[in-house]
Amino acid sequence: MTDELKLWRGKFGDSYKKRNELRDEDISARENMWRQVFNNSNYDRDRHYQSDTTNVLEVGCGQGINLIALSNITRNTTEKTAFFGIDPNEKSRKECIKNCDMHGFKPTIKNGCGQALSDIDNGSMDLVFTSGVLIHIKPEDQLSVMKQNV
Repeated sequence: MTDELKLWRGKFGDSYKKRNELRDEDISARENMWRQVFNNSNYDRDRHYQSDTTNVLEVGCGQGINLIALSNITRNTTEKTAFFGIDPNEKSRKECIKNCDMHGFKPTIKNGCGQALSDIDNGSMDLVFTSGVLIHIKPEDQLSVMKQNV
């Protein structure tokens, strides 16, 4: 286990919630960000469907702000979206589940980190992302994290 991962699994990670309160205006801002990402990308939601469900995974889901924002903007679409998140900190995972439940959906949240995505079936996710996590991974390890297939 890396020093960074130990840090996030301990008191530093536990106090993340106190340092980053989840507020409605932040969720709204994140919704706008995701709309821009989709509008400015070549992401074609219909080109790769083999099922009726889109699977979305956030690596380092924290309190769930991105999952909540994506749930809010995909809620009225015709396809179903299944949300997944991994985070190394137990308190963050519990907070994410609670926050998502308060916003009307139930993601699958598991213990994990970007360095070990082997528990996720290759090709099972339609969208995998991370936000604000790579800065906590040693530069020499970042490429291997980003190259993982899920």
